Amino acid sequence: MRSCPAVALLVALTTFGCAETESACGPACGPACPAEDTTPLDTAAPTPDEGRGPAETGPGEETLVPPCPEPPEACDSAGSWACEGLSATPCVQDPETGCIDLGEAVGCADDRLRAGRGAGSGGGVAEDAEGGPADFEILEDEFEGLRVLRMTHRLEHGSLRETYDQPRAVAAFRDVLLREEPDLVHFQHLIHTSAGLVQQAADYNLPTILHLHDYWALCPRVQLIRPDGGLCPANRGAGCFACIHERGLSQIPRLERLERERPEVIAELRDGRRPRWRGLDDLLDRREFVERAYATADLRVSPSRFLRQTLIDGAGFDPHTLIFSDNGMRTDHVRALEKQPDRQGRLRFGFVGSLVWYKGDEVLVRAMNRLAGSRAVLNVFGDFRPEEDEHHASLRELAVADNVHFKGRFNNARLSEVYAEIDVLVVPSTWYENSPITIHEAFLTRTPIVCSDIGGMAEYVEDGVCGLHFRVGDDADLAAVLRRLLEEEGLLEELSRAFPAVKTIAENARETEFRYRQLAALQRPRRARILLEARGIDAAAREGPVEQQGAEMLLLRPGGAVEYDLELAGGGPRRIEIGVWSLASEPALELGGRVLVDGVEIGAIEPACGDREDRLRSHAFVAELRSPRRLRVETASGSRQLHLRIQSVSVRESAPTGKPQRETSEHG
Repeated sequence: MRSCPAVALLVALTTFGCAETESACGPACGPACPAEDTTPLDTAAPTPDEGRGPAETGPGEETLVPPCPEPPEACDSAGSWACEGLSATPCVQDPETGCIDLGEAVGCADDRLRAGRGAGSGGGVAEDAEGGPADFEILEDEFEGLRVLRMTHRLEHGSLRETYDQPRAVAAFRDVLLREEPDLVHFQHLIHTSAGLVQQAADYNLPTILHLHDYWALCPRVQLIRPDGGLCPANRGAGCFACIHERGLSQIPRLERLERERPEVIAELRDGRRPRWRGLDDLLDRREFVERAYATADLRVSPSRFLRQTLIDGAGFDPHTLIFSDNGMRTDHVRALEKQPDRQGRLRFGFVGSLVWYKGDEVLVRAMNRLAGSRAVLNVFGDFRPEEDEHHASLRELAVADNVHFKGRFNNARLSEVYAEIDVLVVPSTWYENSPITIHEAFLTRTPIVCSDIGGMAEYVEDGVCGLHFRVGDDADLAAVLRRLLEEEGLLEELSRAFPAVKTIAENARETEFRYRQLAALQRPRRARILLEARGIDAAAREGPVEQQGAEMLLLRPGGAVEYDLELAGGGPRRIEIGVWSLASEPALELGGRVLVDGVEIGAIEPACGDREDRLRSHAFVAELRSPRRLRVETASGSRQLHLRIQSVSVRESAPTGKPQRETSEHG
């Protein structure tokens, strides 16, 4: 480890294919994305049955639980009913309550995620229509004098698993670690990269901090809110499958219970033989994989007590290494301007942020309709494009009382002027939020707040002190609370007397530096590092008859050769492994060749033919390398007509050997 000052690598989120970042608080992507998209303890998380959002089955909703066909021959070995082909919609028999039906429109997760995939998905290199950077390519940039490394990811997932476990992102991150040699890694998020990044940093003996900004550790949709607006108290297991498909939401509790009480039924659905349940295996694997990644970090930091307790309860994280610490905030551009009373004597309520459904903007507009004819007016500050955005258009149609004014986008430097036009900020979000920036801005500008009574909103806004709470999603209750401010003399002034202090960026920086120094001082056991992990197709150069086979392999015909870049492998004892596939259908084809580093042979892949099974043979070579540049694999071997089908190449640190060594292992 280098001497102080230490170098920390900050991993944050910038991505292609994501909605525009909000001007106020909130994720850049939200639950409108079908699987994994978006960017929070004093009260317990409510269950969907406690009035938090719409009911599981709304009024007039057609039941999705028709009786399941009963011919005995339809019963599978696990005792569930294999209903596909016997009814109009695919279903699985719940032993107690009948058929669990996700609806005919549910496609398999893999098909849905493949929609719109580009040339780079599943292997090869993806570029945008203008020939932009390849997926997972690292490019250097600058932001306000700060050096930034950007990784391109167009989110063209080949499977649901790739939404949380993306080996190519891990490989790109590994290269960054080798080049930058940081003393610590601070992850701001793992979404759109890979949860495997944390383990990669740990494998490199680096201390890690993981900041928590939402519920991605528990929820594939990030925010614990369903497409119907209902809230989930925690991960719903197999029930999440209906949610990510946005179909059959009333079946979530039954799928959840089926996983708990009849695991053998879920096991059969996970095997991939039923196309409409494809992706369930990836979904159920997600929870363990992502939670393990979070647990691997040395320290987890939550900006709200509510989020902290939700993750401790839902994932069992160690409370001693999951701490509460609010985010620091830039305050130099925000000042409390003296609010001038409205010239028409109106009380000006305000909304600041993105107009998206989970922000509760519809609830607020409906509440304003209930206040028609009063002196209440609502100023909405945020991007408003009703001609292009269907949700914005619906808000414009909903605002029938002529007391809602959409002000559009604003320059953040004018934030103080925006709040000067707001007497009371309303934060009506229907998801739990965490530590909303808008609430902190209101504190700085001494603006009372009316907010939903859940999550980080209710935590930061003390009811009756600096604001008021209303029942989440209830426009009638919100209207009643707003009416109190219109009618109760002195209430607004009373709520404007005691605002919490807001942590500055400078204060947050001092806290963060202290944590960095503590973690960097810990002694860690040394692990052998993986220095290169490449697919066959990732060769830096190809020579002679070489062609791609499948998504990841290269076939070298006689006289073919490929080279892999060893620039980041460094000098010292190294173990080089080459994975070679042999096929049962090619019993006469000899696979073999030579392995060289910078022109010097370090070993041979002894010729071998396929047998009765397809087989992956791993050929390992241990050698002392000195500033290596290229690893070369070639089929040239005298007069013998050799081939090689290369699936993978890896290089890792090894114990000193004294002379080159070779070994071979097989996997059926």
